[in-house]
Amino acid sequence: MVIRARFGERASESYSTCQCVLERAQKARQIQLTGNSGLKQKYRHCTFELWDTLEGAIQDGKRTARGYCERFTKWDFTGNDPARQPESYGIVLSGSKGLGKSGLMASVANRLLASNRPVLWINWRELVKRVRATYSHDPAKPSYDQVIDTLNNAAVLMIDDMGDSDSWGAVTDNRREIAQDVLTPRYDDMRPTLITTNLNYDSFQDKFGELLSQRARELYAWIVVKGALVRSQNAPIEDES
Repeated sequence: MVIRARFGERASESYSTCQCVLERAQKARQIQLTGNSGLKQKYRHCTFELWDTLEGAIQDGKRTARGYCERFTKWDFTGNDPARQPESYGIVLSGSKGLGKSGLMASVANRLLASNRPVLWINWRELVKRVRATYSHDPAKPSYDQVIDTLNNAAVLMIDDMGDSDSWGAVTDNRREIAQDVLTPRYDDMRPTLITTNLNYDSFQDKFGELLSQRARELYAWIVVKGALVRSQNAPIEDES
């Protein structure tokens, strides 16, 4: 649409009004995406810029992981470009509790959401609960296929705290099957996925099986997070895994 005006300032005012409307629409879109993302409130302030304010002891051992995470946010996730690097398909952040793995993944989520790119964040324990809730076959609740399809079809899926047996029990055959049903279609379709886990690669393989572990390492960048504990330094970065 062409806006004609006798005086330049009126055209400028019309342009400014259009910009305001556009900005409000973008803000509303961001709020909607964030609300639908499942990202917990305590992680919504996490940004890469916030990491820059942390003490060097905390940043040490996490620079590689942060670099992979920042590069991940720059991919458009479209097409099958042979030049794409593993981190464009996904990242597994592995390491001990309290190192900031969840905070790093949340920084990815917040940057994508800020650019109007949808993500779906879910804790592994909550994921298992949602799937198991379908076993009652209650017609008023989502079916197994509906829950799995929601996870499979997410533009970017983020699974937090996957496989922490200390906090919620051993990985059973049922949980391995759930992991296969969620991650195998995403692997086949090369859909971007991020995971945090307290397990090292060998432990992850023992719990979730050789096939799933090999696929995760083949398609995703497996990054070990090190350095000082975020929790012990009272840093403004929340960490659950």
